[in-house]
Amino acid sequence: MSASSLLMISDGKDFWGTDDISRHSQIATIGRAGEIQERYEDLSHLANKRVLVLVHGFNNTEEEIVPHYFNIVDKLNQIARKDSSPFYDVIIGYHAPLFDSRLEYFQAQNHCKLLAPRVRGHLDQLALQANTVDVVAHSMGNRLIFEALSSFGRRKVTPINHMFSLAAAVDDEALDRGEIYSSCLKRCREVSILFSRNDGVLKGLYPLAEFDSALGTAGSEDVSKLPSNSKQVDCTSLIDSHSAYLTALPVFYFIRNTLLGKIPSPQTTQTLELLSDGSVKILQKPSMPDLTTIVKAGAVAVAFVFGIWGIYRKAYGI
Repeated sequence: MSASSLLMISDGKDFWGTDDISRHSQIATIGRAGEIQERYEDLSHLANKRVLVLVHGFNNTEEEIVPHYFNIVDKLNQIARKDSSPFYDVIIGYHAPLFDSRLEYFQAQNHCKLLAPRVRGHLDQLALQANTVDVVAHSMGNRLIFEALSSFGRRKVTPINHMFSLAAAVDDEALDRGEIYSSCLKRCREVSILFSRNDGVLKGLYPLAEFDSALGTAGSEDVSKLPSNSKQVDCTSLIDSHSAYLTALPVFYFIRNTLLGKIPSPQTTQTLELLSDGSVKILQKPSMPDLTTIVKAGAVAVAFVFGIWGIYRKAYGI
């Protein structure tokens, strides 16, 4: 994985356009100045590779996206395995035209819906070619991925291995069972939701636009309703702004520790606190009904069955 180039998939007009969706997706490697180096027709050259896809959020231009993406590449190289081998063979930056002004928030949100079939197609191709596919999505990039995963419909596919959701700009109940994006998470093997109460953008501006709290501010509205493959990670003590995730080394240590199997699974814990070395402290385990609740539920079920039997006997003279 070269630190001087990055593979990109773009759905923006003229590659780096922020307002218009291109007629066709473009695939190319870029340099650190954003210059296009080599173009590709498809993703067939990624066969059997371990792939990570980066997805930026709302109000981002080439001048912001390129350094952020290369910084992530540098950080992941910095936290490579002890033998210096990388966790990923290929890192792909995805560019979505999600506008370049805060005044275009709702237009960007609409683009997430319009781009969903395209992103689903990219994930489909990657799932067919690559060995594994992980995703790191930031801010509105999470909405885009959730929309894409929702568009798979009833197809039984799991294109994403690990999804790392940073500062998710979706409602805090959006992933809860029965809510808008809950079913799409079955398209991932495991989901980590990283949030910070110090995120001024989500804490201050998101409620003004959505009249609700963001998932990336304080996690799920009711953590017990999160799907069983999802856990949330409180980064408040380490993340002091909306974009700080993209440069904070503990976040990348957390990714490394997740890949190494050192982070508790969602089945054993649902809420964690991120520590400075990338390890975690367990804050909340999955809720289990106590014995009294189980006994009461059983008693109600038995009473119901006997009640139905009594009615049946009376009706038929048994």
